[in-house]
Amino acid sequence: MQARHSDIQAASNVFELPVGQVIFEGNLCTLTVPDLISILMAPNYTAAEDGNIYDWSTVGRVKVMGINDVR
Repeated sequence: MQARHSDIQAASNVFELPVGQVIFEGNLCTLTVPDLISILMAPNYTAAEDGNIYDWSTVGRVKVMGINDVR
């Protein structure tokens, strides 16, 4: 858990995360490390003014919304 948190803090965006699979659903992103953990994240910004979905390649700060064990 601590290692994944460090990875998230060090990355400029979710595409730079070194471990796991990233899945996007609108303005939510799930990082899944197989057989270990999944982390649900959202941009740590106010909602987009026009209601559009964020471009995740430009999101540099995230808010962790949930953590689940996937074993």
